[in-house]
Amino acid sequence: MDEGKWLYCPKCNKKTRVKVYEQTKMENFPLFCPWCKTETVVNVKNYTLVVVFNNQKEQT
Repeated sequence: MDEGKWLYCPKCNKKTRVKVYEQTKMENFPLFCPWCKTETVVNVKNYTLVVVFNNQKEQT
């Protein structure tokens, strides 16, 4: 079985809490980064992450 890969934040490039597999398909998925506290809407297909919308508001 496929071991999968972790998704990394497109802003700070640290590992998030979301793991995907080769057959995983996500559209308009809100990816939250616990490190930089930002939410980015992404599409994922065949381990390829594409940023749809990047929320520039940061929490202080």
